Amino acid sequence: LEVLILEKRGLPLVSFGTLVRSGAITDPPEIPGVDNLTASMLSEGTKKRSSSQIADLLESLGSHLNSVASRECALVSTEALTNHWESALEIISDVLINPTFPKHEFSRVRDELIADLRRVSDNPATIASRASRAILYGPNSRYGHPADGTEASIGLVDVNTLSQHYASHYGPKTCLLYTSPS
Repeated sequence: LEVLILEKRGLPLVSFGTLVRSGAITDPPEIPGVDNLTASMLSEGTKKRSSSQIADLLESLGSHLNSVASRECALVSTEALTNHWESALEIISDVLINPTFPKHEFSRVRDELIADLRRVSDNPATIASRASRAILYGPNSRYGHPADGTEASIGLVDVNTLSQHYASHYGPKTCLLYTSPS
């Protein structure tokens, strides 16, 4: 695990997160969007906490969790007041190390993503972006497929797919922990 510390004085706030060297480039060619869905599911339950417990704990600290995937990485991050940074770090660590991908949460998150993907056809900028990537790089390449997947590809994903993807691409050897303490 690499660690990067960027000191920022003057604010009673600590920002930290983990960059995971995964992203859409690690999606299986036949299932674009797997890494995006994996990152989205990290905070939906761990071996110790449910999704609502994670959200409630972070809210009690005045914080929230961001978990997103891009083309070349996934990012799980948060900010906390300096007097709460240890608790927030423990929660984010739990989310990264012990996700369980609970089926009931998976169904909800997948359905929300599919609903978002149905709206793609209403957005000319998104259509153009997807088409230009497919033309430039090839529709089934690591850089040409849609990073958030398609309705059809996300429909193929199940909890087992996410667990396998997580086991293959998320771990200390693929992560960079960064923090910006005051």
